[in-house]
Amino acid sequence: QGPMGDRRLITYFATHGMGRALRHRDFALYSAFGWVSHVGAWAQRIGVFWLVWELTGSGALLGGLALAEVLPLMILIPVAGAIADRYERLRVARLLQALPMGIATLLAVLVLFDWISVPALFILVMLGGAAEGLWAPVRLAIAPNLVPKEDFTASVGVNSVLFNTAQFIGPAVAGLIIAFANIGYIFAFNAVSFLSYFIALNF
Repeated sequence: QGPMGDRRLITYFATHGMGRALRHRDFALYSAFGWVSHVGAWAQRIGVFWLVWELTGSGALLGGLALAEVLPLMILIPVAGAIADRYERLRVARLLQALPMGIATLLAVLVLFDWISVPALFILVMLGGAAEGLWAPVRLAIAPNLVPKEDFTASVGVNSVLFNTAQFIGPAVAGLIIAFANIGYIFAFNAVSFLSYFIALNF
């Protein structure tokens, strides 16, 4: 057993199920760094809703904030799908990562220096929804190009698992920051998390 058993286990994982996709270096890096960015994005979602509640205590504004995020996303996704098909995806991906990173950075600065206002928060959330609407089809279109056809199904499984784990880890990170630090650090964390995608897209 020992090292021989470990090697057999690694070999089995690399040739079965989702491990088939992860044996491809570019896909593994893209997925891992992308997962970090997803965690940051989910943390920020909790942060903006918590922030608007702290500022207003209004359930109606919470609902309005959700609409402000989702509406531009729904409108732009079909357009972004056409962009993903017509233009060089890697170049588009690099450009699209700059917008949400800038939004997260601006949110962090406004909140940490106590300059934030409800109208500014709504505008930034709408811009973030627009950025996500443009980015989502491009993100989904890149992954299949990083694995051979026979491993495509495995890559879909990996993406699904990572996205869903980010959905509960991101809010947990946000909760810890809210409990022990200034809420602005949630947005700073998200801004830093976007660097992971820059690494994946440039190396």
